[in-house]
Amino acid sequence: FGDGYGKPPRLSPRQEQKERDRMMRQEMRRSVPSLPYLLRRLDQKNLLPAIFFIFSRAGCDDAARFVCSDMKRKMKTRNQESDENADDKTEQRKGRRKPRQRGRGRGRKDKSDEGWYSENE
Repeated sequence: FGDGYGKPPRLSPRQEQKERDRMMRQEMRRSVPSLPYLLRRLDQKNLLPAIFFIFSRAGCDDAARFVCSDMKRKMKTRNQESDENADDKTEQRKGRRKPRQRGRGRGRKDKSDEGWYSENE
């Protein structure tokens, strides 16, 4: 300690300002959520897509890399799940007849077309 009596040394006004700025930056770093957390919360609340402002080039590059790798991982997971579901459906269909397709044709009139136009117009 500065004076030998247990009191911290007196800082100059310039040193005090530097210390306040350092403490403020430190506090702001703690209060800003991480990108993965922020994206997860926005996705949960259906607020994506979103625009982010990142003020450093390195931070922007890191965020872009993270988002790209995260999207690739999610797409890979979805593709694997859809492949598994397709395999399950194929197994369920074995031994069954192919379902008949129903649709327009054979001269049937679709009721949803009525009222679209009239011959008097």
